[in-house]
Amino acid sequence: MSRTIAFCATGKTGLGHLRRIANIARAVREREAARPIDLLTNAAVEVLPPEERALFRSIEVMPRQEMPRRLLAADSGTVVVDTVVLPGLHVIAGPLCLVLRETVRERLAAFRLEDGRAWDLIVLPQPPGEWRPDPDLVAARRVEAVGYIYRKPRAQHDPRDGGEAT
Repeated sequence: MSRTIAFCATGKTGLGHLRRIANIARAVREREAARPIDLLTNAAVEVLPPEERALFRSIEVMPRQEMPRRLLAADSGTVVVDTVVLPGLHVIAGPLCLVLRETVRERLAAFRLEDGRAWDLIVLPQPPGEWRPDPDLVAARRVEAVGYIYRKPRAQHDPRDGGEAT
């Protein structure tokens, strides 16, 4: 099995999905510097700063409907999707992870994988004890609430002291 992690993120108007994926990729990179991390997205990645784009071995911009075919052709290892529906994803042999924001009950079934396959992991970007998806609507082998996923603030520079971090 490939050790690659392939993230799939979509974007319409905001940075939410890309930001969350970049934050997760940074955490993976800090723990496993050599692990290959790829990004497939339909969003304009130029909105991410260069240091965040550099977290990924490769970045491919494509329509979301093409992502499962691309992943299948590449033997992508673990696939992580951020609150997005990718028809055909269930045929990927590797582990499948869904990062799932709180979603109204009526929309949860949309995140169900086809052919009855359960997600290997659903990551909830919120503190434990808050919202959890109904397992009858979206099945998973494991569900983990990991707390809020946010970007660490950069060190502040004060021009009065020669630009040193404060």
